[in-house]
Amino acid sequence: MEKVKDKIAGSERKGLVELCRFFFCLLIVMYHVEYTDGQTNTQHWANAFIGVEFFFVLSGFLLSKQASNNPLTAIQYTLKTAKTVVIPFWLMLAVQFLISCIRAKRNFPAVFEALSKSLWEVFFLWDTGLRPEKGMEQFVSGGWYLSALLVVGYFVYYLYVNHKKTFVHFLAPLCILMMLGYIEREYHSIQRQYDTVFGLTTGLLRGFAEMSIGVIVYEIHCYFKNRHFTRFQEILFLAYEVLVLSGTALFAYLNTNVAMDGFFPFLFGSIVFTMFLNRTYIDSIFDKALFRYLGKLSLYVYLSHRWFYAYFLKPFIGGYRMRYRILIELPVLIAGGIVLMLVSNRLKALLKK
Repeated sequence: MEKVKDKIAGSERKGLVELCRFFFCLLIVMYHVEYTDGQTNTQHWANAFIGVEFFFVLSGFLLSKQASNNPLTAIQYTLKTAKTVVIPFWLMLAVQFLISCIRAKRNFPAVFEALSKSLWEVFFLWDTGLRPEKGMEQFVSGGWYLSALLVVGYFVYYLYVNHKKTFVHFLAPLCILMMLGYIEREYHSIQRQYDTVFGLTTGLLRGFAEMSIGVIVYEIHCYFKNRHFTRFQEILFLAYEVLVLSGTALFAYLNTNVAMDGFFPFLFGSIVFTMFLNRTYIDSIFDKALFRYLGKLSLYVYLSHRWFYAYFLKPFIGGYRMRYRILIELPVLIAGGIVLMLVSNRLKALLKK
C-alpha cells in the first residue's frame, strides 16, 4: 500500500505538463527581453505573451483538482498558494528595493516613495484596481500575474467549492464569453492587464475568465478520464498536442497580427485536457524527474529573468542581433532562476528550524 501511495504521489506532477510550464515560461521571458529593449513589434517574440494564458488555464484546472480531491476553504487555499511564491517573490523585491536605495544616494524621500509604491507588490495587491497610480512601475516582473492569480483564485475556488453546479454550468461560461469578449472588442487583444473596468483591472477579468476555462476543462476531464480510447484516438491526441504546441511557438516567434490571441486560452484548455488524460506515447516519454524539475524551475526563472537581464546581460550584449543573443540569454536567465531557487529553498529551510 505504501508503494502505491508513493507512486501516486510521484505522479502528481506530470512530466509533459511540467515541460509545458517551462516552455511557456521561456516564451514569456523572450517577450520581456524584447520589451525591455523597446523592440516589441519590430523583432521576433512579440506575441510570446500568450504564455500567460496557459498558466491561468492550468491554474484553474489544478485548482479544481485540489478542491475535488482535498477541499479547503477559499482562504486556506489562497494562503497555501501564496506560500509557494512568497519567499522567491519577496527575495526579488528586497534585492530590487536595495538597488533602488543605492541608486537614490541618500535621497530619503525617494527611498520612502519607492517603499510606499512597493507595498502594492509586497502584499500581492498590484492587480486589484486599488493602486492610486495607474502607471506605477513594478519592481519584480510578474507581480501583476501573481496578484491576479491569488485574488481570482480565491473567488474561483470559493465558487467552485460552494456553488459548483451554478458556477460550472452558468457563471463560468457566461464570464468567459463576456470578459474575454469585452477585452477583445475593446482592445483587439487579450494582452491587457492594467486598464480598469468598473474598478476591476483587465488583468483580473482576463485571469477570472481563463481560470474558469481551466475549471470547465477539469469537469470535462473527469467525465472522460476513465473512458477507453482506441490506438487511433491516442494518435490523434498526440498529433493535436504537437500541432498546438508547435503552432503556439510559431505564433509567438512571428510578428503577426495579435488579433488571433483570443483563441489561445481555448486551445490551451484543450491540450491541458489531453495531457492530463495521459494516454499518448509522448506522455510516458516526458514523465521523468528532469522535466518535473524544469516545471518547478519555471517560477524562479519567471520571477528573476527581468532583473538578471537588466543587470547582467543588457549592458554587454544589448547591441547584438536577436538571433545571436538568444544563445547567450536563455542559459544565463535559466541559471539565474536556478540561483533564486537554491537561495529560496535555503531560506525556507532556515525558517522551518
